[in-house]
Amino acid sequence: MEFLSTPNAERQYSSLIGEVKEFVKDRKKSGFLPWLLQRFEKKFYDSSVQFALPIFFVAEEDLDKTIPIYDWIGFRDSVLKFPDTVKVPSAGDFDYRHNLLENIERAFNPQNENQKQLLVEWKGSFDWLGLYYGFKSSFRCIFIRIEKIMKEVSLLSNPFGVTSVVLHEVAHALMDPGCFSDLKFTTPASKQVADVLDYCLEEALANLIAYRSIRSRKISRETVRSIAEFMKNQPMPYSLGIKMGLAERTKYSSLDFIIKSYVLKWYMAKSDKENLAIDDYKGWWGMVKKSGPFTDTELKEQYERLFS
Repeated sequence: MEFLSTPNAERQYSSLIGEVKEFVKDRKKSGFLPWLLQRFEKKFYDSSVQFALPIFFVAEEDLDKTIPIYDWIGFRDSVLKFPDTVKVPSAGDFDYRHNLLENIERAFNPQNENQKQLLVEWKGSFDWLGLYYGFKSSFRCIFIRIEKIMKEVSLLSNPFGVTSVVLHEVAHALMDPGCFSDLKFTTPASKQVADVLDYCLEEALANLIAYRSIRSRKISRETVRSIAEFMKNQPMPYSLGIKMGLAERTKYSSLDFIIKSYVLKWYMAKSDKENLAIDDYKGWWGMVKKSGPFTDTELKEQYERLFS
């Protein structure tokens, strides 16, 4: 990973960006979760190639602007192939409010008569703080809206809060197989179901990885609680990730090993090199949208039900 910033972002947050950079590198070195990255490296890919991508920190004034690569602070000759210019996304890019929640329920449970009430209960902002452009894009990279986080998101306005946003996007890179195939199902499913499941599980697991990775002896409990509180107030399915991350241990010695299996199975389901199919997605949806906290056994049952 290489870390670059616009002059506007660097002028305001140079020291902060340096702290975030070091902590992200530390989390990657530690494997994010116990043995998680090691399992990917052993079976799927070379992590030095998987994480060969730039992370761009931008200020609000930079949005929707095209910036020559030589104007980015931190740019240097490297193994990465940069374009001549980098287009910063606009504030409206990746705004998922367009009937997303309604589409989720209609796709997974078209007969539900309580859709309107369910949608009222889901809340939160869809305004992006970070974006990941993956292997399918013309230029694989991450954007972090650092000024917005620091000035408008009080629960994340510290180095570790910003790091949690970066780790969410890095988690997308971790789970990006590069070699894509359409999701496979044990019974016929529509493209809408596949798209909705892709979005739901991908965002939930990215938040899950970010939260479990940010928990460290180096971070105060109060700071971790603030990050968790932010995630709880995000819209579904982002809030599903923290609900998974806070599952109560009732049977198993470590929740992280259950999480590791969940993440690995999702990666395998997306990869055209594996033959893992989606099974009972309606049953899975019924489990994950239930009220109240999860237990470790429920978390394990979720992925066992979802993946054949």
